[in-house]
Amino acid sequence: MLADPQEYAEWALAILVRLRDRHGIEPTWYSICNEAGNNNVFTPQVVVRMMKALMPRLRQHGFKTMVQYPESVNAAAAYASFGWPAGVGGPWTV
Repeated sequence: MLADPQEYAEWALAILVRLRDRHGIEPTWYSICNEAGNNNVFTPQVVVRMMKALMPRLRQHGFKTMVQYPESVNAAAAYASFGWPAGVGGPWTV
């Protein structure tokens, strides 16, 4: 899933659809990875690619759920998540 954001989006959507349709739960917020970058391979760039793949699917299925970004181990790591190299584009670009 790490190399294919669309595969991640399919997996995440399946979980959220089941929560909604089977249990009547629609989360207000969703986190791609708890404490991304904290001893794992989920860099800010990976998380953003997954967000960009997931959000259109959520809207197509009627979800109002938002994705929490950044989801970091501390404030310094969160702040670093907004330092984007030229041309990469952060989560606010489509």
